[in-house]
Amino acid sequence: MSEPLEEAYNGLMNDKVPTLWTNVAYESLKPLAPWIKDLVQRVDFFGSWAELVVSSVLRASKLPTVQSMTAPATIDEQMRLQQDQPSQFWLSAFYFPQGFLTAVLQSHSRKVGKSVDSLKFDFEVIKSSSSSESQPPSTGSKQHTYMHTKYLAPISKESPSHAGLHVHASSGINGVLVYGLFLDGARWDTVSDCLQDSLSRERFSHLPEIHFNPVEACNDVKSESVSRASSANSVTAFQHDDNQANEDSSARPSYKCPLYRTSNRAGTLSSTGHSTNFVTAISLPTECEPSLWVRRGVAALCQLDD
Repeated sequence: MSEPLEEAYNGLMNDKVPTLWTNVAYESLKPLAPWIKDLVQRVDFFGSWAELVVSSVLRASKLPTVQSMTAPATIDEQMRLQQDQPSQFWLSAFYFPQGFLTAVLQSHSRKVGKSVDSLKFDFEVIKSSSSSESQPPSTGSKQHTYMHTKYLAPISKESPSHAGLHVHASSGINGVLVYGLFLDGARWDTVSDCLQDSLSRERFSHLPEIHFNPVEACNDVKSESVSRASSANSVTAFQHDDNQANEDSSARPSYKCPLYRTSNRAGTLSSTGHSTNFVTAISLPTECEPSLWVRRGVAALCQLDD
């Protein structure tokens, strides 16, 4: 038995991910058993996404009949292929989430005809429509069950047993909804809609889904207020209308919460000058001074260690 195979055997016996796997896998600090469950959930996520794309392509490439060849294509038929895409994205499932966020900005830049360098993300935490959705999921395997039973359900409420990803109800919605993130050192309060102290003996907490809305980067206050209004309109299209909360949160300070791929918060230095473990900084409203959360080292994580 070679040394790499022996190391892999010892890892399997001690519930550790073998080095042969970690060298070609995504970054994770999970033990072997939770790592396997997480891998299966990632494959299911992209598998559902692929099925959605394939079914859309097949509908668009059906053999035309004599009548359909002479009749012009309707607007609904032209836009259906663009509309059939996920409306919520499990950011933790991506091998390189920074690349996904860059692709969102590039797609929006082509849509509005602006340079991608002039765009940035405006963040809006979606208020849960029910009390059950605001409860954080338990860690471990139940965590993934919560995510995928809630977000892989169809958009139509009449047939909840039908499996599939959410699709956009309108093609005019900007940005994406991201779910599956966690807070380290703080919690999100669903009543005040802002950062609050962690509960007793609770280090990690679930962060609700967040709307990543591409807007033009401007320094003046007027452009910032317009971008907030645009973000609120996009969230309304997702049926998460909470205008009063948006008005209250706009007057409060915000904390630039760093988002990391793992709780290690360390990685190799990339060409952008940031650590490869760092994804982006999310603006979260807070009732306290942002310096308080900086001193406490509060950060958001894509995944937990168990």
